Amino acid sequence: MLTRRGVARVRIERGSVVMAMLVLMIFSTLTGIAVDRVISLSHRTTYQRDRIAAIEAADGALAAGYARIDRDAVAPFSQSGTLGLGSYQVVATPSDADNWVVKGTGTRRTATASFTASLTRDRLYPFVLFTSTSLQISGPATGIEGPVGSSGAMQWTGLTGIFEQHLVGAAATCSGCNWRIIDAAERTYSPAPRPTDAEAQPCPIGGVFTGAINGRAGAPFRCEMADVSFVGTVTVVNGPLIVWVGPGPSVTMADALINQGGVASDFILHKVDGSNELVDIEKATIVGVIDAPGTSIVVTTVDLTGALVAAAVDDGAVGTDLIHLRVDASIGNAPGFAWWRIVDRRQTP
Repeated sequence: MLTRRGVARVRIERGSVVMAMLVLMIFSTLTGIAVDRVISLSHRTTYQRDRIAAIEAADGALAAGYARIDRDAVAPFSQSGTLGLGSYQVVATPSDADNWVVKGTGTRRTATASFTASLTRDRLYPFVLFTSTSLQISGPATGIEGPVGSSGAMQWTGLTGIFEQHLVGAAATCSGCNWRIIDAAERTYSPAPRPTDAEAQPCPIGGVFTGAINGRAGAPFRCEMADVSFVGTVTVVNGPLIVWVGPGPSVTMADALINQGGVASDFILHKVDGSNELVDIEKATIVGVIDAPGTSIVVTTVDLTGALVAAAVDDGAVGTDLIHLRVDASIGNAPGFAWWRIVDRRQTP
């Protein structure tokens, strides 16, 4: 027979058991919730890792597309591969030789990322002839193979050949154009910077370039004291031959044969203008680039393959010009003369 104290003890023990069972039930429930949360976080973390891998693969796809386009791709292409933990595919389509749309897609298990980019190619010398202020050429014997541009006033008299005449910027005008193209964007050429002591080689004695000249793979000749002249036949060895002429000296190329049989990218003359200076190319035959953005040039007879940049070009209105200019592919797409620029890049859903 239970006493009152015994009954109380039983009740206490039973209450303890119930409490213990309740605690166990609550603990079990909380443990289940915690496990579910850990599993959920684990899944989320795994997907996030996959997503990062997919994004990296998509970026790699764009880079692969850029590289292939920069190697002079001309037709649409696609390619696929792996990068890190993900796989990628790139699809590239040109609208013309200088504008492409590239789509890169990266995947990692169920995660996917895609980017689309538009690329355009800028050229340092897109015109066979460019002037910043004025351009006047006449005579039916003039032959020009390639686009011409000016930011000032162009005037053509007796023009028979058909080639592009680009009016570059809002101030450009043209008289006698037979293939007028409006280029809204301004274009300016700044004088080439003075080569440093570390990179430059000294100007030849007397400033005379003649015979075989070692370009030392592009180490520029820096000519600042005496006038510079190119005499007779000048052959480029170990090109490119780069000649930088500072303000003060004049440059004479009259009657010279410069870099014949070579490519235009192997000869570049940079002329930094001072006051009333001269670049004389009369009756010269030149394969290369004449970069004289601050100099006005008067010429009636010249044969140049490459590019000519000047403040102005004038034939003196003689009407019997023998000015022959033609483009050269070596300064069209080559590194240092052209580069690709991303004009738009966005993530696609």
